[in-house]
Amino acid sequence: MRIFFYRPLTINNRLAVFCEMASVQLSVSCEGALDPIARCSDCDEFDDSITYNLMQQVLDGAMVTDGVNAPVSLRQWLAAPHDRKADLKDHESQTVLATAIGMDGQATIDSQNCAFLFALLNETTCMESPLDYEFDLCITDVTLQPNPRTAMCFDTIRVEQFAALNPPSLTVPPLIAPERFLCEPPQDQVTTLLEGQTCYKVYPLGEGYDVTVTFQCTAPVGLIATVDAESGTCRDCLGATVSCNSDDVACKRYERTWQASYARCGVDSATQLIDVVMSGPCFVCPPDVCDLMTSGDPQFPLIGQGLADEFFIQEQAQNGTLTNGCGVPLAVGQITVHFRDEVLCARCCRGEISVDRIWTVTDRVCNKTSSCTQHLRVHNPCWEQYFPLRREQQCPCADR
Repeated sequence: MRIFFYRPLTINNRLAVFCEMASVQLSVSCEGALDPIARCSDCDEFDDSITYNLMQQVLDGAMVTDGVNAPVSLRQWLAAPHDRKADLKDHESQTVLATAIGMDGQATIDSQNCAFLFALLNETTCMESPLDYEFDLCITDVTLQPNPRTAMCFDTIRVEQFAALNPPSLTVPPLIAPERFLCEPPQDQVTTLLEGQTCYKVYPLGEGYDVTVTFQCTAPVGLIATVDAESGTCRDCLGATVSCNSDDVACKRYERTWQASYARCGVDSATQLIDVVMSGPCFVCPPDVCDLMTSGDPQFPLIGQGLADEFFIQEQAQNGTLTNGCGVPLAVGQITVHFRDEVLCARCCRGEISVDRIWTVTDRVCNKTSSCTQHLRVHNPCWEQYFPLRREQQCPCADR
């Protein structure tokens, strides 16, 4: 009849228990220092899960003694050519968290129950201070059947402060698609009242889109957006990059960084590239006309040319080539067109007049305006016969 003796053995303030069978005893001590469980650990990958990483540390830190040979690490003990295994167990429920065995001359993690530990730690969501998680290490050598030798030790591992094991995540529209733009520079955003296990949508004022924040935490998560007003790239109406100090700037692309954070569970951040209409609209100015003829009042051809050129501008809106400063087409109903004339020269006796026509187009969406100058000259061939002038004495126009 074989008699088993169990007695406690204290090693480095940890309780080690060994089982003695006949004259051969087996003991294990949990002596190694363990790195804390990271605040945002998870179970997504088998070889990078909470339980996998914990077992890897224990394999190197725990020491096994058989009462005859010098102590070896648990990893070395499992790698020996014997039928051996090691179980990590939750101290309170004795649920197995992970199992390591010897295989092909090395210690191999055979199975793990990461979901159990994940759920257990998740119950302490948003705790105010770190906790020490208690677990048992149980080793078994079944080489000597039918009476396998077993031993166990008790240990703890620090779990970092965390707000669940799920850090907050952000979904931010990039705002760089052609149809997306802002009329005013983006502003910094600060929101601190997000709490609960939920999904929030935040709507920046006047920007027409939402930022989605998803997290699992009972304490507030801070949501902050910062804009570097001094940075950014600028483009003109042709889409070419220009200095942001240039008068030709039509669109500026700002960079805004969103950050959702809670000190105990990590941070997620996302960057937006936001196009802001700085000027515009962008359109083709009506061409100069320096040979308008009349046999009567010179104002009549000016009026007629104005009607034709207004249609010329509106036609650009109809075919999509009239855009705001960031290249987004503006419809006819989104613009207004008007002009005013500045008389440069008028000789009534010759029926001749030269004007600079200032065309102004307004982007009604962003309330931006842009202007261009058209040169016009009207003359009366009949009257010129009676009041001839050399070419350089005639009223000026663009080609003169």
